[in-house]
Amino acid sequence: MIAKNNHIKEKLAELISNVLEKEANQDFYNQMDDFSRVNISSIEFIRLVVMIENEYDFEFMDEDLDQSKFQNISDLSEYIQRMKS
Repeated sequence: MIAKNNHIKEKLAELISNVLEKEANQDFYNQMDDFSRVNISSIEFIRLVVMIENEYDFEFMDEDLDQSKFQNISDLSEYIQRMKS
């Protein structure tokens, strides 16, 4: 399960880097523990949601489209795992 979680986190970091149009270097990865340091706008968050939905073939529940529910990459990874199980 840990290997799967790490794979999801790596993919999420890649998607976030694409949404924010930032290079996915070590500093960028270090910021994934606290999304407030990354400054994801609400529009960027929706773009990320769409990318996640396409990548993992599921739809976010309407009540989970609240950006504040996801404070870090672990929150998103756990959500994906729950939705895929």
